[in-house]
Amino acid sequence: MNSNLFQGISILLGVLCINLLSAQNVNMEVQQGPNIDVVMTIGISDQNIDDFEADLGAALENKGIPAEKLFVQAFERSTISSNAEDAAAIFNNWTRWGYLKDTWDFNDVTKEIKRQDNDYMAGFFDPTFDSSRYTLEVEVASTEGTDNDDMGITFGMANGPIGAYLFNLSGLVRSFTTTEFMPSHGFASGLYEITRDDGNLVDPRHYVRGLADASSTVFTPGANNIWYHVKLEVNGTNAKIWVDDVLVVDFDAPSPITGSYGFFSNSQPAATFR
Repeated sequence: MNSNLFQGISILLGVLCINLLSAQNVNMEVQQGPNIDVVMTIGISDQNIDDFEADLGAALENKGIPAEKLFVQAFERSTISSNAEDAAAIFNNWTRWGYLKDTWDFNDVTKEIKRQDNDYMAGFFDPTFDSSRYTLEVEVASTEGTDNDDMGITFGMANGPIGAYLFNLSGLVRSFTTTEFMPSHGFASGLYEITRDDGNLVDPRHYVRGLADASSTVFTPGANNIWYHVKLEVNGTNAKIWVDDVLVVDFDAPSPITGSYGFFSNSQPAATFR
């Protein structure tokens, strides 16, 4: 690096710089400049980063740069909000799956995505995202009719829905089960694993297995345009889910929850996401 061309060295530490945080060691090659400005952005982490600035300073001193040249501007955490996403990009570019997977509408005025018909389970997910530490926030509503079936979020999506997790928000208190089944018209609110499909290559239906009961948390059918704020926090092997700021799921998976996130509905016409 030519110090005559640069007045400082700016180091951007990315969203998933967890290895650096946990080891508290920095390994880099740096040529000295007048100042080093650091902005660190991290996802959800249980790591204590209180000593990060001191550890980074010590590592820089080992490279011949005085620690007083270091200036940490900010610590930032990453959050994904569907309100901050371009809804048109979601509608056009995300991967769709399930039964009659193309039965969705996009409203360019309200920037909302809505299921058209009273069909079996189908959804969509971001094919480019892959992380095990993030926060997702979305608002969901039944915007027409009186159906009391299912809508919600998916996460841990790798190359498709099988093996992923699904949080269902039902419109009726139903019996929760941990036995594998194929959802028909309505199943209990809670966390599920999508275990397999029925083998249909065109319009597959999927099986689920219950993992965490949230059957008492429901939306109000017929009370259209009541929006429910759903928040998901994935942190390694742990997933927490809130509905309207009430924690309803705290689940520990057997392995890190990697992959992407998305939305779904099942037998719920006018299931709407924004």
